Amino acid sequence: MMRASEMPDLPVVLLIDDVPDNLAFLSEMLIDEYQVKIALDGERGLALAQSEDPPDLILLDITMTGIDGYEVCRRLKADPRSKSISVIFLTARQDVEDEQLGFELGAVDYIVKPISPPILLARVRTHIALKTAADRLLDLNRFIGDSLDNLPDPTLVCDLAGRVLIANRASSRYFDRGHLIGYELTALLKSLHSVSDQRPVLPDIASARASSGFRREVQDPQGRRLLVRCVPSFAASGLQSGWILSLTDLSEIREAERQRDQALRFLTHDLRDPQSSILTLLELYRRGTRDIPAEELLQRIERHAQRALHLSDSYAQAARAESKDYHFAPCDLSGLLDEAIDGVWAMARERDAEVQLLRRPSSAPCVIDRELVLRAIHNLLSNALKFGPSGGKVCCTLTARAGYWLVSVQDWGPGIAPQHQAQLFLPYSRLHESSQPQTKGLGLGLAFVSTVAQRHGGSVDVRSKSGAGSTFRLLLPRERVKKAGQC
Repeated sequence: MMRASEMPDLPVVLLIDDVPDNLAFLSEMLIDEYQVKIALDGERGLALAQSEDPPDLILLDITMTGIDGYEVCRRLKADPRSKSISVIFLTARQDVEDEQLGFELGAVDYIVKPISPPILLARVRTHIALKTAADRLLDLNRFIGDSLDNLPDPTLVCDLAGRVLIANRASSRYFDRGHLIGYELTALLKSLHSVSDQRPVLPDIASARASSGFRREVQDPQGRRLLVRCVPSFAASGLQSGWILSLTDLSEIREAERQRDQALRFLTHDLRDPQSSILTLLELYRRGTRDIPAEELLQRIERHAQRALHLSDSYAQAARAESKDYHFAPCDLSGLLDEAIDGVWAMARERDAEVQLLRRPSSAPCVIDRELVLRAIHNLLSNALKFGPSGGKVCCTLTARAGYWLVSVQDWGPGIAPQHQAQLFLPYSRLHESSQPQTKGLGLGLAFVSTVAQRHGGSVDVRSKSGAGSTFRLLLPRERVKKAGQC
């Protein structure tokens, strides 16, 4: 029959005593239930306790040659490798001071000789059970902690007062703080506002304390859409002990919804209008109507077809700008500006306008998606020509900034009122519809420029006053700046 000492999964008890007979007596008592290791002195006992296979419990004699049991215990508790191992003192000393010293050094029990086998076995079983329960609790805590840390969403566990008790790694990244324990939720979430009414989210948290929690969509200062969920947590007694709060980033979902709505608008409204007009004109042609001369009718069909093609091209450009498929490569921005100006030559001639390149360096090296930046500059130039006066001019400059290149495009058109400038770079923004209804467009040109600038780590802005023309400024980094979502 296999004895317990031969079964590797059983708890390990280490016996430290300098008397061989004592070790034999204790071993015989324990060997049927535990794996037993022995040490004839304190140094050997320390080596076994601090090895890669430490014991679960130590039975330690106090009076030994060399270092005594008190010193062994002191060293065990001072070393991280052995400080958590439970120690039971075995001794003939019966003074209260000796027992008190043993507990002060970190022992969990104190057994006075002569040893009663039933008492010793009962004490050993108790402390092994306590150690097993503690290990399970530590494993559970580690499992919960690891699971929480691996959640992709920022998640906070708080007490009833709203103080953070546990925070995962995603929380530290989101709030840009290495240590969140002890922070108040009111301080961490004060910058979040409801998407629906722009009210701060904090009153909702306050009201949640008297309910079963809440969920609300909010926006942070960086413009990210977040779903805040706050649910109560409960102790084993069934009483509420705190709150669990998570922040789920909805930005990609909301952006996908926005793009879907744009696509539906484009297909059902913008692209439908010229196609409907073409079908109407074709129906008139089939009926042989003489209200419109054939040549004029064909010209109208061509204009509507060109408009549909232009709208499709504009929408495709916007979709390309918002995709993740950017092709970065070294490029000379000075030469690219020349190419963009050449690209609007026919348009400038049609409007009897002039595009002047006033200032630029001989070369402007940068790392960009050449085709997208070329289209962005083309959009700025064509807008300046469309909204500038016939016979006027458009002035361009390319100058260096710290780590950036600045492309400026100036026109002498009607200008843009300050209250409208913030809407300029939004998709489908057509601020000119009332003032210049003859100027057609989908309202995606400047939105395209803004997206391209941001995806390159740059920006675009406008300086304008009503009646005083406008200057659009495109800022692009000289080196590639990796943005979120790019490889």
